[in-house]
Amino acid sequence: MNENLEACTRPEGRPGGMVELVKAFDWASTPLGHRLAWPERLKAVTDLIGAHNFPMIALWGPDLIQIYNDGYQNIMGAKHPSGLGQPTRECWPEVWHINEPIYKRVLAGETLTFEDKIYPIFREGSIKSAWFTLTYSPLRDEANAVSGVLVTVFETTERHLADTALRESEMRFRAFVTASSDVVYRMSPDWREMRQLDGRGFLADTIEPSGSWINQYIDPGDEPEVTAAIEHAIRDRSLFELEHRVRRADGSLGWAFSRAAPILDEAGEIYEWLGAASDVTARKEAAELERLLLHELQHRVRNVLTVVMSLVRRTGDSSADVAEYQTNLSGRLVALTRTQTLLTRKTAAGVDLLELVHDELRAQGVDESRLKISGPCLQLAPKAAEVLTLAVHELATNAVKYGALSMASGRLEIDWRAEEREGDTWLTFVWRESGVAMMADAPRRKGFGTELVTRRVPYELRGKGVIDFGPNGVHATITFPLLEGASILQTDAGSSLTAFVKGD
Repeated sequence: MNENLEACTRPEGRPGGMVELVKAFDWASTPLGHRLAWPERLKAVTDLIGAHNFPMIALWGPDLIQIYNDGYQNIMGAKHPSGLGQPTRECWPEVWHINEPIYKRVLAGETLTFEDKIYPIFREGSIKSAWFTLTYSPLRDEANAVSGVLVTVFETTERHLADTALRESEMRFRAFVTASSDVVYRMSPDWREMRQLDGRGFLADTIEPSGSWINQYIDPGDEPEVTAAIEHAIRDRSLFELEHRVRRADGSLGWAFSRAAPILDEAGEIYEWLGAASDVTARKEAAELERLLLHELQHRVRNVLTVVMSLVRRTGDSSADVAEYQTNLSGRLVALTRTQTLLTRKTAAGVDLLELVHDELRAQGVDESRLKISGPCLQLAPKAAEVLTLAVHELATNAVKYGALSMASGRLEIDWRAEEREGDTWLTFVWRESGVAMMADAPRRKGFGTELVTRRVPYELRGKGVIDFGPNGVHATITFPLLEGASILQTDAGSSLTAFVKGD
């Protein structure tokens, strides 16, 4: 290599790039000889590739001496400028095993093209894989004999790696979809188009791109919040994350926790969004149920405390002394406790009326052989259960002390029924004692029990309570309306009814 060539490789001495390098090169030191003595066709090829921007290299003579242009210089990398005028076998020993058979075929007259062909290229101090699309054409001399090879090259390494990365990304996406139990979706950069959604049975699948996805999947009430979260994520190129209502595959409303991340291209622009959403309907419903239960508990505690305060006050007003006050209040609080136990025994907020009556009479030590109890299977709401529990407690206490349950001849009959009255369902509860004359010391004034039946039932249950101290014992009737929509159901065990007081 001479001084002129070295001067042309310096930036300040390279006005014409490879054209000037080729002119200044000492070709006489190569098998090609002095440039002026070259065959005309070789000169023409040299001029052709020098004027062309596309990477090209001419290999001439038995040793396939290299002559290349500016485009091919970029492919040469560190092999330039020593590769100019060098036999290609010496310049590219790492790919000679690939190129030798190709050159033999071209020198025999064939033209060959290969797309995205991989070559092990020595670059940056080590062998690296590179991909090229190449065309090999025979070069002929004046005698029309093939004397060289023209190689037109386009390196596709960058595109190949990008395509490979995209395929791998799609494979990872498919693998993620297959392995995940979550909904997986892809969105356009502006979220206007849902490109794909795998609903996993929770949401309806979207195979074709959809521009109306927000109307199909998002509850209208949550659309403003979803839209605002999307706009924020796009503006900041940040994670989209939101819990919102969705239209499920079966058409019902559910809840989804959705997260999507922006996928950026080489320029740093959003290429698409990859997201996943999980079904959190059960958790949301459980949280709502917990909230309702807490509200109900607070409501129940306030009601119970109100009842207790009323019991304390009214028991004090109707008791002759401290001993009687203690006995009466204790009995009434225990009766109220039994009701609360029945209410909390089951998940449904109701008390079986038959169980309520039996529990209270057992607590009084009543001989069940002297009882007759009848009525449909019926669940009372909490407020109705509290009022009836205290009413039955007062009636039973009175019967044990003074009435039918205080002597062997007495009998007690309790029954209830539900009937329709002017569009509402009413419950009628009847307490009837018989077979006994009232004792001389039986209470004749209106005490707590009488007030509870005749005054609290109308106030608390919007019904009516009547109590009559007759010659054969007490006869009490309590009636009150049930919630709208309550109805009598026929079951294998007979009639059943769920009773809830209006407004409770």
